Amino acid sequence: MNSTNSTTVHHLDRAILRALPEPVNTALLPAWAKGRRPMGQAVHTLLRIAERLPPRCAIEIGALHTPKQPGERFETLARLSIEADTFDANMQNALRLARGANAPGNRAPGNILWRPDPAAAHPFLLVDDLPLNRALDLALNVAALVIQTSVLSDGTLNCQMRLLADRPLPPAERAAAQQRLTQRLDSDPSSTAGDKWSRLPGFQSRKLAAWGQWINLLLDSLDTRPPMPSQAILSLPALSPPWGDGTSDPLDSLEGLGSASSRAPEPPSRSLSLTGRKSMADYAREALAQPLPPAVAGQTGWRQEYANACQAVRAGLDADEIVDMLSCRALERGKRSTEAAARKYAQSVLAVALKQAGGLLA
Repeated sequence: MNSTNSTTVHHLDRAILRALPEPVNTALLPAWAKGRRPMGQAVHTLLRIAERLPPRCAIEIGALHTPKQPGERFETLARLSIEADTFDANMQNALRLARGANAPGNRAPGNILWRPDPAAAHPFLLVDDLPLNRALDLALNVAALVIQTSVLSDGTLNCQMRLLADRPLPPAERAAAQQRLTQRLDSDPSSTAGDKWSRLPGFQSRKLAAWGQWINLLLDSLDTRPPMPSQAILSLPALSPPWGDGTSDPLDSLEGLGSASSRAPEPPSRSLSLTGRKSMADYAREALAQPLPPAVAGQTGWRQEYANACQAVRAGLDADEIVDMLSCRALERGKRSTEAAARKYAQSVLAVALKQAGGLLA
């Protein structure tokens, strides 16, 4: 992850980030974007979106200067035709303009934004203002991009998502689908219109409250997870606030969206059943159960196990379960030779994770 300003990322969110795969596929990048992490994130995002847009649907790039301040103004920087032979050159020029608009030395630096053509039908849905764990819980089950937009005052990460629907949706349907998702995810209710902009990774925030924080692409599951079933989302009833009682998992109201009755059949590897969806707890268990790669099983093995323990704490796993899984792995990799010693080691790793988490688990 790129550096942020003086706001420190919460230890639990930092541990989750360490467990995520690198989101940028460097093989996709043109030569001029390789070796430049911020530029690579921006280019990867635009290329991945362009791959899934229908013909004649352009990508727009803009800058919101002095956001949330007197004198706020919007500037259109580029409109990229995905069918043009000059797409690569046009994207490079657009990002050069974006760097200038985002630069702190600019008289009115701005946030860099992007969106697919708002008048066209396209398959990307926007959900804004989600905590990291909720965004990952969704993106690990449906095709999406997860974009970190800020580090909040308590150190937790705030995210946007672009979810991939199973078909291009006209503006009215996008707005209706986003409204239903927003109501069930408790995200920003002002971001339901079908023409909303997203933050572009690889640039810095120019909001005063998050000045200098990097906008980061955290996860790309567009190839590894199935698309969101649009008809099932549109069939959900609109809700009136409050959306829930604050105690249940908001994703539970999306159960069964991948059933055969709600969408066309697909091969088993691409089927979606949110009834059987994985949660952050499931992924935390998987991480704890996996043997450590030989490259990290030596002197740095404890760092990975500490990160796994933090992830498990954040996901709400019981302390005894975490100790059991850590101690089993310590025995398997020869970190400790007896069960008693392995449990003592596991308890010490968990104690550090709990201390950093502020005693989230008793």
